[in-house]
Amino acid sequence: QTTMSTSDLSSRYFAKADTNEKFIEINKEIILVEPSKNSKNAHEIYTKRKNDLFSKIDDFKISANNITFGSGGLHTTNNEQLYYYENVYNFDVTSYYPSFLEIYLRDIANIDLKKFIKTKYDRIELKRKKDNVSKSKQNAYKLALNSLTGKFNQMSEYNIFYNPSVYFSMTNSCQLLLLDLCERVEKYTNLVQLNTDGIAFTLKRNTTISDKKQIIKNIKKWEKDYKFQLEKSKFDRFYERSVNDYIAIYDDNKKQKSKGSTWKQRGSAGSEMSFMSPTANILNKAYMISKNNNFKHITRNVFKVVDDLVDKNKYEELQFNIKSTATEKEKYIKNTQDNEIFKRTKATRVFLTEKAVCYTSKFKFDTKMSEKNKAVKKTVFLTFDVFQQDLSKCNLKLSKEKYIALAIYEMSKMYKNYEYLKDYNELINYLKRIDMEKKHNFDSISKIIK
Repeated sequence: QTTMSTSDLSSRYFAKADTNEKFIEINKEIILVEPSKNSKNAHEIYTKRKNDLFSKIDDFKISANNITFGSGGLHTTNNEQLYYYENVYNFDVTSYYPSFLEIYLRDIANIDLKKFIKTKYDRIELKRKKDNVSKSKQNAYKLALNSLTGKFNQMSEYNIFYNPSVYFSMTNSCQLLLLDLCERVEKYTNLVQLNTDGIAFTLKRNTTISDKKQIIKNIKKWEKDYKFQLEKSKFDRFYERSVNDYIAIYDDNKKQKSKGSTWKQRGSAGSEMSFMSPTANILNKAYMISKNNNFKHITRNVFKVVDDLVDKNKYEELQFNIKSTATEKEKYIKNTQDNEIFKRTKATRVFLTEKAVCYTSKFKFDTKMSEKNKAVKKTVFLTFDVFQQDLSKCNLKLSKEKYIALAIYEMSKMYKNYEYLKDYNELINYLKRIDMEKKHNFDSISKIIK
């Protein structure tokens, strides 16, 4: 079975001994759970979907946020620029989709539902433990549980779990009920985001103690009505680029929760670390020590982070990984001295150094051509570490300026007022102006593009 995908293999963990059941016999009907009639939007959509499951639902607003009904989940519409919030309350439904199957379905074709439910509770128990073994088991159980729910919508002759009746019952009902929860607290809160299985919000100004008690009362009533459990957390600061790309910081900067490539936290495992972009790692650390969302303030924190990483030779946190599975064009690397081309046969560690001699098409900036008044793509020079297997022997002269430039370039994409930094010349000029102590020589990298 080594040719099976991870999701195929893990979902099979829940298969019955006899997998010849047909979903059209076991799961004949699509079940839609009715939300509260007091939740106007949720109940209106429920009525439409009850008559026509595939009726189009136009985007609508809650707390000035656009809400989108997708095929797989309900979520606030991506904004693709950075928003900043303080004191964000977050409520996630514990194992939302698996819990729906447990509560509202007695039997599912070809699935050992008792085993599935037991695994769900085992995972919840493991989440409370902090040791590495429990974390690994919890992740494995999460993969298996989520893989199975994904198989319901995968039509294939090899997929014994294909079951559109269960899939549409689960996704539609969970969307409606999450929207119901959102509307129950809307009067007292400002919505930050909805994302498939959870809601995040801030309290409105002048919220009274009585209002706070009512919010909790409404949330508990929702749990009782639909038999779900909610996990509460509170974030001191919340930076959101989109619904699937954010970093939440809490417990006085000691903890964080992040999602998406921009804020990806560098892992300790080698395989995880190898594919980690140092730009995301640098931004992650910079936002952890930032107290607000001011672009210049965070830029200076990026300077501090890069200085610390380079001064302490933390190569493992500064390496890029150029995958050998890239496009055919990107498999080739050029030497800037003689323009020699060679082809990579495996992934290559890449570091930004003071004197780069090799480059690839991985990193590109816009550069304005004054005579033509248009932007063209220019490639940033890189260099490759010859000690691929042992970073302890690595002794490269890393360029702080290049790491800072790439990190600020990525960050500028999230700020509407700084979109011009996609132009390389503007980026360098900005960094030169902001470098108050003149510690960095940005003039030295002003001509590193080809």
